[in-house]
Amino acid sequence: MNTKITSSLLFKTTFILLLVGYTSVSFAKKGMWMPPNLGLKESDLKKMGLKIPVSKLYNDNQTGINQAVVIFDKGCTGEVISSNGLILTNHHCGYSAVQKISSATKDYFANGFWAKNQQEEIPCPGLTVTFVRKMVNVTDLILYEIYPAMKNEERDSIVDARIRGLEKGYRFATHLDAQIKPFFNGNEYWVTVSETYTDVRLVGFPQNGIGAFGGDTDN
Repeated sequence: MNTKITSSLLFKTTFILLLVGYTSVSFAKKGMWMPPNLGLKESDLKKMGLKIPVSKLYNDNQTGINQAVVIFDKGCTGEVISSNGLILTNHHCGYSAVQKISSATKDYFANGFWAKNQQEEIPCPGLTVTFVRKMVNVTDLILYEIYPAMKNEERDSIVDARIRGLEKGYRFATHLDAQIKPFFNGNEYWVTVSETYTDVRLVGFPQNGIGAFGGDTDN
C-alpha cells in the first residue's frame, strides 16, 4: 500500500493493522478538557512537563497528534504510526475481527498471524477506523434564544431541529460525517466532524498466550 492518509473522501486508502499489546497513559487535571480548548490550558500543560506547543497536540490542519489517534471499530482507540496507515491497537480490541477471519485450519488465536508483505494482509470485513477531523463549539447556534422558562418539550423540539439542520449543513460543507452532542449537562454543544475508513486489513496478531499476557488491563 503506497497511498498516504488523506482527509478527502474521494481518495481511497487502505488501513493495515498491527494488533499488539499496548498500554496508553493519560492524565487530566480536574475535569474534562475539550481538545480545541487545550490552548487555554497551555501554561498548566507546560508546568506538567509538556515540551511541544499545544498546537502540535490538537489542530484542524491535520498536523497535530490528534490526527494520529483513531476510533478503532466501535469503541477502542488506536494510533497511526506510518504514512501508509499502519495502526496499533490493544490485542483484545481485535478479537472479533480476527475471529471472523479465522478457521479450523487457520487458527490465528492459537498460532498468531504476521503478514510478510502487503499481498499477505487479510481484509477484515465490517471493521472500521474513524478519524475525528475536528471539533467545533456550536453552543451559540443550538441554544440561541433558549430560555430557562421554556417547557422541556418545547426546548427539546427546538434543540433537536437545530441539531439535525446543523449536522446536515456540516456534512454538506465537509463531505464528512458530523454529529452534535451535548456536554457539561447540556450547557455546551459540540459538533464532531469525522471520517471513517472501511478498508481495514490485518497485518499482525500475536498468538493469544502472548497478546493476552497479564490480562486486558496490562497487555
